[in-house]
Amino acid sequence: MRSIDDLIDGNDALRHLSRVLAAHDALLRRVRAALPDEVAPHCVAAASDGNALRLLADSGAWATRLRYLGRDLLRQLRAGGLGLSAVEVRVLPPARRPALPRHRTVRRSDDGAACLEGTAEGIDDPALRAALQSLGRRLRR
Repeated sequence: MRSIDDLIDGNDALRHLSRVLAAHDALLRRVRAALPDEVAPHCVAAASDGNALRLLADSGAWATRLRYLGRDLLRQLRAGGLGLSAVEVRVLPPARRPALPRHRTVRRSDDGAACLEGTAEGIDDPALRAALQSLGRRLRR
């Protein structure tokens, strides 16, 4: 049985694809190293056509942040020997985004409802008292 490496090395198209993927991975590592720590994990892919650096962000908010950092990023990458003139940032399509952890659903509780209703009795502000009583009733449903 042949190894995966032997199969890739024996096929020109797969060998080329392997080199391209390795180059993209190396570029992504360089880009992430030049980004602030809180932004770097949200840059999920990087590619270059020689002039333009194309980045993929995992959300629109992080894409905006990457665009804002574009000039500084280009400056750092040029200083590292990359001859880039522009940064293009796109948002990763929803089907490709990593799954976000789901939030736990709050469980209803008679003890919580009683606590809210008891607290409401000691509140002088009628609007706040009414809001706490309403929340207590909802927790009992």
